[in-house]
Amino acid sequence: MFNLAANDECLSSYFVSIKGIALLTREEEEDLSRKIADG
Repeated sequence: MFNLAANDECLSSYFVSIKGIALLTREEEEDLSRKIADG
């Protein structure tokens, strides 16, 4: 049987990694838009 606490930790770390990826892509989009604005 799964330990619910360990399972919750896995889920939380999984969502944190997704948030980290989303933040990185947002920063990359901002960098790209700045480069386009600068010409």
